[in-house]
Amino acid sequence: MERKGRCETMGHRIKNGAQVYNELRTWRKTDAFEEWGAYRQEITQFLLANCEKGQHLAIMGAGHCNDVDLRKLAEHFSEITLIDFDEAAMTRAGKQQGLENDLRLHLRTADFVGLKAADYIHYADVVLRALENRVTIEPWFQILEELNSMYEKISSYQVDLGQDVYDCSLVLGVHSQLNDMASWIWSRCQTKGIQRVDESQDPVGSRINDETPAIVRRFNDAVCQATKETLIAGHETGIVGSCQSIQGAAQAERDLKIRESSGQLALTKTHVTHWPYDLTDHLVFTMLLQVFQVLK
Repeated sequence: MERKGRCETMGHRIKNGAQVYNELRTWRKTDAFEEWGAYRQEITQFLLANCEKGQHLAIMGAGHCNDVDLRKLAEHFSEITLIDFDEAAMTRAGKQQGLENDLRLHLRTADFVGLKAADYIHYADVVLRALENRVTIEPWFQILEELNSMYEKISSYQVDLGQDVYDCSLVLGVHSQLNDMASWIWSRCQTKGIQRVDESQDPVGSRINDETPAIVRRFNDAVCQATKETLIAGHETGIVGSCQSIQGAAQAERDLKIRESSGQLALTKTHVTHWPYDLTDHLVFTMLLQVFQVLK
């Protein structure tokens, strides 16, 4: 999913994979604390209403915590563990919300996928070289070979969030980000100077999408293993005003239904809301919140 929808608007020509990766990293919405105020209050109240007081809460993919009120949560939960690969973002979140010295707040750095910045940068370099030299079908094989190498590395990676560590876990808008960097890079590298690939005949985009269900499944395995009682999952079912489905989120919904059917989870509540992701760009997501009891 191209969450910002800005990959075609940049006027200058890209130079290398590092530039592509760094630009895409800066496009993620991180300065939304004020803009998401009402949404943050709604998500926080939903958590408080569906988790027992005094429990240990884990927030998966916590990042900057713009969508939760940590101070209110700290009054309800005995412990809160923020889990994300970006330790600096979690540290800033605790400081911004006045809990930087609170012993109830813990930070845990974790990689949900198994790829580092260097992997994405190398992939971007391969894509750039292939597109710039595209005169035969050969360059497609170069990109697909690199993707296969990346996904082989992911498939052998074990996501470790612990075993029966947290009473409650919140996973909000995370699934759509698990495999989005590969897609973002592919889209960004198709600059105005190069004819864009027809989506119906896009082997690279198809390869990326084909891998998403397995990535989502492995992440959900780890989340369920780490959660003792209650899992609250929220994912984007679409964009307001658009019929576009959200890669990662759609696969998450299907995976959770399979787990419910197999007796791993029991769905107890659903709630639909809207996530004002970027009001400047009129980008608002419809969010499906689901409360599950984890059955061991």
